[in-house]
Amino acid sequence: METKEAPSTIRLRGIRKLYQIGGETLAALDGIDLDIRRGEFAALMGPSGSGKSTLMNILSGLEEPSSGEILIHGKSIGKRREYIGYMLQEADLMLLNDSVREELLWNNKTMTEKELDILLHKLHVYHYRDDFPLALSKGQRLRVVLGALLSRRDNELLLLDEPTTGQDQKSLENLSILLSYAAEQGKTIFFCTHDIELASSLADRIFVLAQGHFVAVGAPHEIFSNKEVLRMGGLSMPPMLALSEYLGIDPCITVKEVMRHVL
Repeated sequence: METKEAPSTIRLRGIRKLYQIGGETLAALDGIDLDIRRGEFAALMGPSGSGKSTLMNILSGLEEPSSGEILIHGKSIGKRREYIGYMLQEADLMLLNDSVREELLWNNKTMTEKELDILLHKLHVYHYRDDFPLALSKGQRLRVVLGALLSRRDNELLLLDEPTTGQDQKSLENLSILLSYAAEQGKTIFFCTHDIELASSLADRIFVLAQGHFVAVGAPHEIFSNKEVLRMGGLSMPPMLALSEYLGIDPCITVKEVMRHVL
């Protein structure tokens, strides 16, 4: 019996973004087609200058495409973005209130105290709820921004631009847990990252962008075990892939996969 795929939360068709630079027309995005299914966890990867931030900005409404169509739940989006929460790469720019508590409540006035306490604990900032957000550590600040997006119930699609930049190992672990929690709440997540380990552990699908178009779309293992795709996408070879080749075992992306072969 065939399993029906979840319907698309967002769909792009023929998206192009052109810039005029010095009398030349340059295509940052050149005919992008994209479907992100409801409840899916998808990662956007590729080299610097490939068009990742441009695509994120178009999805969020910060930029308009030169041509093409954006659909949410099958309907043309126009200028509406009420279903979309966007975390900028410079997440600190989104901290505008005097306390962590205010940051989490300003976009959701109906949140109860109990719901707020649960979210504060999930973010690991309960004891800082009355502190000035910009006085927190980088990892804490990032989690507060993400928490503010989670607190808004109508944010069905979360766009995250390089959420792991500058994070230490503990902050990365906390972020992974929080993103998994968001997925459990039914959020659709599309995040831009260079972190192969994070993408392989969390994402259902990887979209590899290079020179303004997708060069590959697939499951993490399919993408990260393909050297040609890694080359085209400007991605580093996963260390476990190199180790599995050295050991003469099936291609492995994660430590767990390697351990299954050698133990």
